[in-house]
Amino acid sequence: RSRAPSDDSPAPPSPASSLGAVAAHRVPASDVRVARRIGEGAFGDVCLATVPTFGRVAVKWLKPTRAPHAAAAFWREAQTLAALNHPHVIRFFGVCVADGGEPAPPRGAPAPATGDVVGIITEFAAGGSLAQYLRATPPPPLLPLRLRAELALGAARGMAYLHAMRVVHLGKKDRGEGRGGEGTGGDDAPHLCPLIPSALDLKPDNLLLDAPPHPDATAPVVKVADFGLARHRWTSYVPSLASISGTLAFLAPEIVADPDRVSDKADVWSFGCVLCEMVARAVPHAGLAPQAIVSGLVMGGLTPDVPADAEPEWVELMLSCWAPRPADRPSFRELADRLAALVDSLSVVAE
Repeated sequence: RSRAPSDDSPAPPSPASSLGAVAAHRVPASDVRVARRIGEGAFGDVCLATVPTFGRVAVKWLKPTRAPHAAAAFWREAQTLAALNHPHVIRFFGVCVADGGEPAPPRGAPAPATGDVVGIITEFAAGGSLAQYLRATPPPPLLPLRLRAELALGAARGMAYLHAMRVVHLGKKDRGEGRGGEGTGGDDAPHLCPLIPSALDLKPDNLLLDAPPHPDATAPVVKVADFGLARHRWTSYVPSLASISGTLAFLAPEIVADPDRVSDKADVWSFGCVLCEMVARAVPHAGLAPQAIVSGLVMGGLTPDVPADAEPEWVELMLSCWAPRPADRPSFRELADRLAALVDSLSVVAE
């Protein structure tokens, strides 16, 4: 039985040398042939489409009502996404620009100007999202531990890569600072890439699959997706509990209680919630109202219920992700190592 792709690929390119130099490919809207709508995101419909230069793709259209304040953000983040290259991160192909062939705006909404960014083009994941599988009716059978571990391993490797790409080591010269400046932290002081947010909205909805999971089949390839506009989402979500009902169950406590001190470890908490749903096949805190979840996160002590049929190895992984102090949670690199060891041990047992 084949294994999920490894991340034993060359080290990721240095963001310091690549992020500002990569130009996103532009595709005229009239070149996009939409086949069908396959979902809806915070900023517009997601469609299966074909583009002459790429073939079958997914296109996330930007709602015309959002365009005036989101188009610039789409373009800036496109340059960052174009620099990413990992087998467990959704492949970004380019942006769709207005040329009169884009979807017509609703009545009263202004039409985009020629050349405006109106969509983002990525690879199409034929298996849909992990959430679509886990939340099907009736609930799907519990996936074997090895298959779950392989799926989680792919997600952890993709997240480890994204976290590594956030850290940019810039010297004083690169930052335009003179020698001896205060607070420079030395020539190799780490700086965070502002276009890849600290909290990446990690949840089963944003883990895409190249094929549907099946208990008796090889694990599909997992792709981390839909993280580019996470920062904008947190800004718009927090004032309205109704708008975060789908994400709230996966939020780390510090995002709600102390958003100014959020770190990469918030994603680790969310990953533990993903592991929980993979066994429970139900969204964490499903029986709680949004206000009760927010209260529990702010006060501390609220964690998802551990599923009764979760194996000891799985429970240990979940609980390590939910350490109250973010610094005590493992990194995604550590989680990937632990999951790889678990897959290897289960492979030996199977033989």
